[in-house]
Amino acid sequence: MAPLSALAEEQEEKVDPDRLEPTIFPAIAGNTDVGVLLGALGMLAKFEEGYDPYRWKGAALAVFSLKQGPDGIESPAHNYFVKFDVPGLADGRLRLFPSVSFERKITERYFGLGNASMNIKNGAVPVISRQNLYKMSGPQARLNAWIKLIEHLHVLSGIRFRYLMPSTYDNSTLQRDMNRTLPGEDPYIYGTRDHAALQFALGLIYDTRDHETCTSSGMFHELSFRLTPGAVTDNDLLFGGAFFNTRYYVPIENDSLVLAFRLLGDFQTGTVPFYELSNAGGFNSIDFSGSKGIRGLPMGRYHGKVKVMGTVELRSMLWPFSILGQRLRPGFAFFVDSGRIWNDYEYNPDLDGTGIGIKYGFGLGPRLQWGETVMIRFDFAYAPEASEFNPDLPIGIYMDMKHSF
Repeated sequence: MAPLSALAEEQEEKVDPDRLEPTIFPAIAGNTDVGVLLGALGMLAKFEEGYDPYRWKGAALAVFSLKQGPDGIESPAHNYFVKFDVPGLADGRLRLFPSVSFERKITERYFGLGNASMNIKNGAVPVISRQNLYKMSGPQARLNAWIKLIEHLHVLSGIRFRYLMPSTYDNSTLQRDMNRTLPGEDPYIYGTRDHAALQFALGLIYDTRDHETCTSSGMFHELSFRLTPGAVTDNDLLFGGAFFNTRYYVPIENDSLVLAFRLLGDFQTGTVPFYELSNAGGFNSIDFSGSKGIRGLPMGRYHGKVKVMGTVELRSMLWPFSILGQRLRPGFAFFVDSGRIWNDYEYNPDLDGTGIGIKYGFGLGPRLQWGETVMIRFDFAYAPEASEFNPDLPIGIYMDMKHSF
């Protein structure tokens, strides 16, 4: 029997190098954070010889979610975006990523600050309670650019504009904290009113991956810095951050069995708004927990200025095949995520605890590579703290259109 990599190469030889590759399908997916997602996703990629990984790619998404709430079925999340990826500009030295989007969410999570923020079991808060939730909505426009310096090394620059409209539920944890002050009358948390936010980012990327959608070898490293100047936001928000993200992909059996590693850290400073304290990175935000962070932990579970997280993932891709001209390749993955968060740079056992405090989750899930630009990912993850939210089924379930990293 021919090895899987040879079969994949045989499939690849039949592909027209100059082609349009459309991907249009209903977005019937979701996760345990927002419920069942319904809508549509469309992608269109133009391939052309001399351009890597493609000439351009566009994507449009319109989805809303349905989930059980205190008063019956509700729609916790709405997400709409149009984005493009245009490599190969300026004789291959420039790659642009423009996008516009709008989001509305009514079940964003906030449990307080630090690694030892309130435990639901100890607080006796019902799973369906609004106590640890808030609402957030607003539009966003973003333009990121990669500028090639030498082979594999790029300067990364970006600008992002957002208008954010947070609101609280009565007697919620966020409402409590927004009315608190620190010694000296400084606010306990920032960013609780409607405001505009303009962010600038700059960094370096070293990228030797053999394939962006289904990487089987190489590495990817990012070091970046970001700044939101307070004069623009009109809300006394002046903050910045530094971020590193290092990834390695080690082939065990060609591209059929790959061991992937990730380690990232994020360090924020200034009057950071509360909603940014659960995120890492400036160019592509990663929540400390949830689908792209520690799977099994609900998105937004922890907030703090300092975050460190790592992942080990074993990925296997099987025999490729075609249906109605569409090239497909199934697979599966096993993963372990772990990390820790700190409220600030000073020792504070009340907020961050006194022990090691490592948070972790692990699980597995199937994969389906669709063409060259889509990786459909299902993950089933268990984290010990998940029993706080659903003691009968402490499993996080996720579906996405690309690998977690």
